[in-house]
Amino acid sequence: MNELVDQLVSVVAEEAEQFERLLALLRQQHRRLVCGDVAGLNRSADDQEEALRVARVLERRRHDLLERLAACPPGDESTDYARLVAALSHDYARRFADLRCALKGSISQLQKTREQNARLIARSLSSVSQRVGLRATTPAGSDCSVPQTESRAPSGAVSK
Repeated sequence: MNELVDQLVSVVAEEAEQFERLLALLRQQHRRLVCGDVAGLNRSADDQEEALRVARVLERRRHDLLERLAACPPGDESTDYARLVAALSHDYARRFADLRCALKGSISQLQKTREQNARLIARSLSSVSQRVGLRATTPAGSDCSVPQTESRAPSGAVSK
């Protein structure tokens, strides 16, 4: 059982690191949004996708380990952290509690940063939409006007 717990602590630590990486990527995305760095935003999206893929793999490993741990003690089928921590030695319990706290903090920061980025994107889209609307209503003769086409005689008219 201790080997499984060691593996679980390791996986949860990796998850915490991965969430910190994702948080850094979201903050980087925020800076790129502010600067209008489209190429950088594309790279950020690719990096975030990879970080999320790794986080999903770690989450599956954690769930698998929790299920295996739950199968160890007879009659205990719980996989929640509170019961697991209560069953562990003090050292494991402290490490688990610290990691769980770090994960919760990272997830909270991830949500806040993601919401900030979503608001920033919405503002940017609104600004672009307003600019496009202004250009479409700009009077003729300005730099934004559509060039005039040649006048043609109506069809069927006879030219002299």
